[in-house]
Amino acid sequence: MQTLLHFFPKGGEGGKMATVPKGRLRKFTSARTRQLLRRAVKVAVLTLVVVLCFRWNQRRRFALGMAAREERMLNVERQVEGIKVLEMTRIEDEDPMSVYDQVLDPVGVGLRREFRAADSNKAPSENKFVPAPGEPPISEGQAGGDAPPLDEKSRGEEERTDSENKIVSDGVWDDVGQTRIADKKEVKEESDNVARESDTLDKTKEGNIAPNTISEKVEEENVKKIALNDEGKNSTTKSAESPPQESQRNASSTATDLRRIEKDPSAARETSKNPANESLAVDAIEGTIGKLKDAIGGIKMKLDDMKPSANMHYRGYENHPPASAMEVLRSPSTVKEPAAGLGVLAGRYAGAKDQLVFGLRESAKEEQGITQHDQKPVDLQQRLSSPWGWACINGRCVKQEKSDARTLSSLDTCKLTCGPHGSLWPRPTGVTRIGDTTVSFLLKNLSLESIKAHGDGESMLLKAFDIFMINLVKEHGHFESANQVLPEALQRKVKVSIVVSGADTGLSLETPEAYTLDVVTQELVTKVNIFALSFFGARHGLETLLQLIAFDEDDGALHTLMLVSDATVEDSPAFKYRGILLDTSRNFFSVKSIERTLDAMAANKLNTFHWHITDTQSFPLHLETLPNMAYYGAYSPRQVYYPADVRHLVEYGRIRGIRVLPEFDAPAHVGNGWQWTEKQGLGKLAICLNKEPWHSYCAEPPCGQLNVANNNTYTILSQIYKEVVPLFGPLDLFHFGGDEVNLKCWNTTEEIVRHMEEQGRGRSADSYYKLWSDFQAKAHGLLTEANLGKPIPGILWTSELTLNRRAAEYLDRNHNIIQIWTTKEDAVIRELLESNFRVIFSNYDHWYLDCGFGGWVNQGNNWCSPFKGWQTVYDNSPLDIAVKLTGSSHSELILGGEAALWGEQVDDMTLDSRLWPRGAALAERLWTNPSHNWAPAATRFVHHRQRMVSRGIRADRVQPEWCHQNEGHCY
Repeated sequence: MQTLLHFFPKGGEGGKMATVPKGRLRKFTSARTRQLLRRAVKVAVLTLVVVLCFRWNQRRRFALGMAAREERMLNVERQVEGIKVLEMTRIEDEDPMSVYDQVLDPVGVGLRREFRAADSNKAPSENKFVPAPGEPPISEGQAGGDAPPLDEKSRGEEERTDSENKIVSDGVWDDVGQTRIADKKEVKEESDNVARESDTLDKTKEGNIAPNTISEKVEEENVKKIALNDEGKNSTTKSAESPPQESQRNASSTATDLRRIEKDPSAARETSKNPANESLAVDAIEGTIGKLKDAIGGIKMKLDDMKPSANMHYRGYENHPPASAMEVLRSPSTVKEPAAGLGVLAGRYAGAKDQLVFGLRESAKEEQGITQHDQKPVDLQQRLSSPWGWACINGRCVKQEKSDARTLSSLDTCKLTCGPHGSLWPRPTGVTRIGDTTVSFLLKNLSLESIKAHGDGESMLLKAFDIFMINLVKEHGHFESANQVLPEALQRKVKVSIVVSGADTGLSLETPEAYTLDVVTQELVTKVNIFALSFFGARHGLETLLQLIAFDEDDGALHTLMLVSDATVEDSPAFKYRGILLDTSRNFFSVKSIERTLDAMAANKLNTFHWHITDTQSFPLHLETLPNMAYYGAYSPRQVYYPADVRHLVEYGRIRGIRVLPEFDAPAHVGNGWQWTEKQGLGKLAICLNKEPWHSYCAEPPCGQLNVANNNTYTILSQIYKEVVPLFGPLDLFHFGGDEVNLKCWNTTEEIVRHMEEQGRGRSADSYYKLWSDFQAKAHGLLTEANLGKPIPGILWTSELTLNRRAAEYLDRNHNIIQIWTTKEDAVIRELLESNFRVIFSNYDHWYLDCGFGGWVNQGNNWCSPFKGWQTVYDNSPLDIAVKLTGSSHSELILGGEAALWGEQVDDMTLDSRLWPRGAALAERLWTNPSHNWAPAATRFVHHRQRMVSRGIRADRVQPEWCHQNEGHCY
C-alpha cells in the first residue's frame, strides 16, 4: 500500500508537484488531477483493508465457534483451540500464492491463474509450459507443440473455467475479468511498438522501480512475446480480430508518451500544459483504479478459497461430517413436476424453513437462486436406503424387513393410522374414528377454501391458518427435496373449510373450546371441515389436523405429504384452565424464548401462560409512568421487557389460543425496583430489603416485602395496575401472588408496629393476618378500578392466610381463586373445596418442574427434590386427589392445573429441556384426564416429543431412538 501511496505525494511549495524519481505514473501540475489521484488511492487502500479485516474476522469467529462446541473446554482453551483450527485451516486451504502476492502483484497473479486454468483444461499433450516472470519464453520446439493464440474467446473460456473452480460472491470479479481482457487486447495491439521500446530500456533503472511496476513490466513483456510468436504464424487471424487502426495508433502513441516522460520527468510538466493531455491523466487514473480493482478481486477470490474445508479436524474428531443432515437423494423424476415445497409457497410460509433445528436443517437463504433441478445429486453415501419398514399389527407399528411379498410404510405414516387414536396428542375426549388408509398430496394443493366467522374471528382464523402452514413446513420441510411424485399426488386437492358459530375472540373461563373435525376423501379431492363454537376451538381443530399429516420418506416413489383419507374427531377439554408458569424474575428470559414456549404450548393445546414477571430479585418490566421501577429493578438495560414486547407476546399467545396471565407478587416477594421511593420522599415502601440473616426474614435471598402501613404503597400499586391492565388486556384473570409473607419482617419494622398500635390491633399473628387480608382486598379494589370498574377474579397462592380455614375468614371466595402448590395430601385442599373456593392445582410433588437439581443455597439437592419425570406429571389427577380427600370430585370447583418452572436454576439455555416434553404430559392430563396411568400413552408420547423437536422445540430425550422404532419393547 505504501508503494502505491508513493506514486501520489502531496504537492510542494507553490502548488508544484513533488518529484518522484523513476515513477511509472506521470505527474501533472493540475491540482484537480492530483486531488483525484490521492482520493482514488485512499479509497482503494481503505477498501482493501476493510475486505481483509472483514474476511479474516469471519474466519476467526468461525474457528472459535467450532472450537467452542466442546462444552468441557474453558474459555482460554476455546481461544487456543480456535487459533489452532484457524491456522490448520489456513495451511490446508492455502496454495503457494499468498495474499501478499495478490496485493503487490495482482496482475501477475491473475495472469498466472489464467495460464494454470487453461493448462488444467487441456489434454496432457496440449499442455504448454508458461515461463515464470523474468525468464525467457520457451520456444515452440521446447514446448512440444504449437501454442494457440490467446484470443478473446479462449480467454473468456479460461475465465469461466476459473470462476467455476473458485466461489465468486459478487460481481466485482466479473468486472475485473472484463477489464483484464480489454487490457490484454490493447497490449496485443500495440505489441510492435512496445516490444521495440522495451528492448532499449535500461536494466539499471528497473532496480529503482517499485516491485509492483517490475512485475507489471515483466508480465507485459511475456504477453508481448507470446503475442509476437503467435502473430508470425497467424497473421490472418490477428488481422481479422484486430480493432480499427485508429485505436492502435492511439494506444501506441500513449505508450510512447508515457515512456518518454518516464525517462525525462520534466517532460511531464510540459506535456500537462497541453489541455489534451488532461485526458491522459484520466486514462492513467482509470488504469490505476482498474489495477486496484484487479487486486481487490484477486484478494476476494483468495479469501473465498480460504474458507474452512468440510474435513475440519478439531478436538479429537477427524473428518467431521458437514452440518446439513437433511440432504436426500435426488433421483430423476418420472413426472416432470417440481416437488411441492417452499419454492411454490407464498413468501409468508417460506420463512419457516429458516429456523434451525440442532443444525440439521439449512437456512433457506443458502438456497436462494438455486432451483431444485440445478442442484447436483447427493452422493448415495449421504443418504442410504433402508431395508426396514413398518406395518400396523394389533394397534402397534411393527418394524419389519421389506420384501416384494408385503407393502410397508415409513414409521411416521404408519403411526398416522395405527391404533384407535393414531399419533394424536393430547388424546381426544370424544368420538375418534381414524381410517386405515392415507392419501398423498403436495403442499401447494392444500388451501383454505372458506371461513365463516363473526367479527374479528375471520382475521384471527386467517392468522391461525398461516401458523398451521408454517408449522407444517417446520415439521416436514424436507419434503421439498423430493423429486419423484406420483401423478395422484400432483392432482389431489386438499380443501379446508372452517365454520365458527360463536363470536368469542378473547379467552375466558367460560369460552367453549370444543371442536369437530371431519376428513372426507372423494376421488382426487379431500375435504377437511372444522366446526367450532369459538375461534379457540377452531384453532385446536387445525392443530389436530396438523397431527393427521406426515411425510412419507420411504424409498419408494412417493416422497409426498400423507394425510389420513377419512377421519372424524369430536373433542373438548376436560379442564378450563391448563397452564404453564414461567418465572422471569430470578433469571431473565428473552422474548424469543417466550415465543418458543408459547409455540410449544399451542402444540399441546395448553391455554394459559402464567408470567411470574417480578419478584424480590428483579423488576424487569418497563413502565412508562414509573420508569424507575425497571431502572432500579432490572439486571441490566438489556434485560428489560418493554410495553411493545408485552403487547406482542399477548397477541402472539392469543392467536395460538393462549391467555397471557400476569403475576405481580405482593405483599411479599417485593424488593429490587422499589429503592427509589425513599429518595423521592414517598417513604421506604420496600422493607427488610436484603436484610440478613435472610433465613429469618424470607424464604430465599434476597428478602423484601411491601410496607403496607404507608399509603404511598397503594398509590404506586394503583399506577402499576393502571398501566399493566391495558398492556395485558383484555384480562379475565389476574395473579396477585400473595404468599410467603414473613410476619417477623413486619413485626420488626417500626413504621408497621406503630401503625398496628395506632389501629389498636395488637401484634398477634391473627392481627397480622388481618392486616395481610386488608392488603389483598385493597389490591383487588385497585385492580378493579384500573379495569374501568369491571371486577376480575384474582388468584392467590396457598399460604398461611389459607391454612386452618383462614381462607373462609379472611378472603372473599367470589373474588379469589386459590392456586395450590403444596403436596396432594395437604389438608388445605379439603378445606378450600369444602369452603367452595375455586382452585387450580400446582402441587409441587408432581407439577414443579424445577425440582430434582442441585441446591443453589446449600449442598445436596434443592428443596423440592426428587426430579419429577413425565410419568409422575402424567399420573397427577386433580379429580382423583379431590375424591381421595373429600369423597367427591368437586369438578365444578377445580378449574384445572398448572406446571410451574421457577427460575432460580434455569434460563434461555435450559428452558426447553426443563419444560418439554414433561409439559406435554401435563397437557394430556388436563385436556383428556385419562382414567389410566402413563403406560398406555408412552408410544404416542415419545412420538409427540419427536414432533415437537421437528418444530424447533429443544425437548428433552425420553428414550433411545430404538425404542421409538420398536414399540412395546422398552418396558
